[in-house]
Amino acid sequence: SPMADRRSRQTLRGVPEARVASGFDGWGLGAGGGTMGEEWALGPGAKRVEHGSGAMLYDASRAGNFAPEWFDPVYWAGQGAIEGEARGRGTTVFVRAGSLRLALRHYRRGGLLGKLVRDTYLWRGERHTRPFAEWLLMLRLHRGGLPVPAPIAARYRLSGFTYTGDLITERIES
Repeated sequence: SPMADRRSRQTLRGVPEARVASGFDGWGLGAGGGTMGEEWALGPGAKRVEHGSGAMLYDASRAGNFAPEWFDPVYWAGQGAIEGEARGRGTTVFVRAGSLRLALRHYRRGGLLGKLVRDTYLWRGERHTRPFAEWLLMLRLHRGGLPVPAPIAARYRLSGFTYTGDLITERIES
């Protein structure tokens, strides 16, 4: 049955395991008032990798040489690859990785809560992390031909009952 099939893909932590040997195949995501029961078929280029206290998603078809260091602006500064930055709630760093022009963003809170808790979010499971949810949505929109940046990678780092997150996308030139 579909429910049994869905349960068979769950680990003890509630994180779906990859069904396809070539990589992560997506989740049926839902939130709040409406749910999306469909699977987000990501194809063979999407990879999910455990890393430290969290995990990463990345598109190997766009960044086959992806490494966890890509989430660290200090790494890019050491490579002389930083092309600029934009400031808002936090800083988005623009970098060049070979032929790719990327935007690296660390998730930060805004508003009153952001003054108390800068960049941590309550852990409700991997499928509910902001970076993974945004990465998956952007991938679907981009593959659907909409004018959104191509998602390159996302990660979360778990610490107790909270997590922090980062997102890397291709940079859209204005």
